[in-house]
Amino acid sequence: MRSALEITPETEQERFVHGFDLREIDAPSPTNFWRLVYIWRLRQTAEIIRRRVPTGSSVLEVGCAQGNLSITLAEAGYRVTGVDLQPGFISYSKKKDDRGLVRWVQGDAFELGGQERFAAIVMTEIIEHVTAPAELVRRALGLLAPDGLLVLSTPNGHVVINTLPTFEEAKRSTGGFAGVTIGPAGEDHIFAFTTGEMSRIVAEAGGRIAARRYTGSVLMNTHVQWLLDLPVAGSLYFAAVRAVSAFPLINRLVGPTLLMEVRPAGR
Repeated sequence: MRSALEITPETEQERFVHGFDLREIDAPSPTNFWRLVYIWRLRQTAEIIRRRVPTGSSVLEVGCAQGNLSITLAEAGYRVTGVDLQPGFISYSKKKDDRGLVRWVQGDAFELGGQERFAAIVMTEIIEHVTAPAELVRRALGLLAPDGLLVLSTPNGHVVINTLPTFEEAKRSTGGFAGVTIGPAGEDHIFAFTTGEMSRIVAEAGGRIAARRYTGSVLMNTHVQWLLDLPVAGSLYFAAVRAVSAFPLINRLVGPTLLMEVRPAGR
């Protein structure tokens, strides 16, 4: 995968995702908290695919943005299709894909032609941007092969520090999302989800949540950057945060991201 430091963005959309790369995966400091949390989530998502889906299987990433997960999975031996509505996101992802391993598609993933079905579909940080999440999940499940896996991540509505309303709260306060809009690059989160809300949405879409976890931690934030920059203390603190976040009764409250494995109902 080509580093963002080697890429010169040419359009506003390319500059948008390039900026995220410079802050996250290609941040100058390996202990930058944005980078640590981003890679933590990226690796957990990729690990679900590696554990559940045989190498060489077809994987679709919906809303691939700057393409980091798609390229990571392709480099691990999967046949990956990365789709995004934004043409600048796709052109930027192609620049990162220096080995040409991913099939990049600009457009609506649910309008892909033919009868192609995927062993796994990944939608990370997508569902909180739409006002009909059950329909989005239903359409994704419809693109899965038999015994396929849908991986979803979204803001966790249970986290102790959360500025977003939950899905049901946002729906009530806006009268069914009347007049709600999102940014042109999908940058605006509308709500977070509780586990109960996600269970009902997935069931309505014809699926079931087979497993869930919480990733990241509110203990990783801008206020601890000085600590992370210390040679030994930073790595010890990050290890401690990960260890604390592994406890089931704690991670629900401190993990900002809800990460789920979804299967079609009855499978």
